[in-house]
Amino acid sequence: MHHVLLETGEMYDLGIQQIDRLALHGTSRLLGCRDPALAGSFTEPVTVSAAVSPGSLGTDPDPGTVGQLIVDFWINSNKHRKVLYRGLDPMVVVGLQTERAILIRLWAIHASGRDTGTGTPTIHTLTPQVRSIGKTGRNALEVLGAPVRNRSELKALIERHRDEVARVGRVLAERYAFAYPEVVEETVRAGWDEFLSTV
Repeated sequence: MHHVLLETGEMYDLGIQQIDRLALHGTSRLLGCRDPALAGSFTEPVTVSAAVSPGSLGTDPDPGTVGQLIVDFWINSNKHRKVLYRGLDPMVVVGLQTERAILIRLWAIHASGRDTGTGTPTIHTLTPQVRSIGKTGRNALEVLGAPVRNRSELKALIERHRDEVARVGRVLAERYAFAYPEVVEETVRAGWDEFLSTV
């Protein structure tokens, strides 16, 4: 994918794709093609349904994948205490970015009933996610954009992420009939409480 920026400020995506994994979205125009037969099939702008678009909300959620995503969140979140113990506070922000990506994905699954997977986020793939988040993510912008200027704000955001994943994760576990990782959450929260009591 290449971006074409015009002097007017308009930007277009220029995609160079292989035939075996052709992925068009929205209204796309074929500018060139080495295969005359394929080029002939695109005489008009191509409109592809959202079901196959890389900007679509993906596939039906797999219960095992969603459950593992929640476990991954808790494992990642558990690492914050080690990083804070070592005085590497700015590194926590990297972990929080990972958590935000998981949280956005969980919110989108909750709101839309579709899973976007783990592809690289783009304006096209994030648009349907962010639109769906407004339906389920309570105070999403407050959670995603919370300040982390000092250790107390880091701790507060860690706990806020945990509370939100616990909330939406339990709803998803019930909806998709998988076991919510209660023991993992309890272990992480107990370790966190112990850490907080020593600092």
